[in-house]
Amino acid sequence: MTTLTALCTIAAVGILLIILGYIAMQGISSLSFNFLIDSPKPVGEGGGIGNAILGSVVLLLLAAGIGLPIGVAIGIYLSEFGTGKFEFEILEEIVQDLAPGHNYASDLEALEDLWLEKLQPYGARGYNEKKKTRDERLRMIVARRRTD
Repeated sequence: MTTLTALCTIAAVGILLIILGYIAMQGISSLSFNFLIDSPKPVGEGGGIGNAILGSVVLLLLAAGIGLPIGVAIGIYLSEFGTGKFEFEILEEIVQDLAPGHNYASDLEALEDLWLEKLQPYGARGYNEKKKTRDERLRMIVARRRTD
């Protein structure tokens, strides 16, 4: 399945590159300094993309003018008042198993179950939903089939 997905991706990207290459080869002769700075004109009279470039620059400057002060203010606030508010610590480590085909997903699932049982982050203490047992999941599937 992965091979089929890779082949389809390569085919789609290849077709896209062919189309973009064709457009670039046909349009490269029209590219000039005047085209980049002139304003648009009615069809057939030429013109350029100066307004589009100017609009992009104005939009970039506007976004930077709004975003940069906010980002700097948040950075200063967090450096002054956020020290010690965010802690990251290693709770557990998975020992690397050199056996071929070792399934780390089961190790991660066991660690997740261990910490969910220990912390109980459900309801008012968190946003997680308690995991259902295998029997509960099977009963839900059977109940859904009965209603369908």
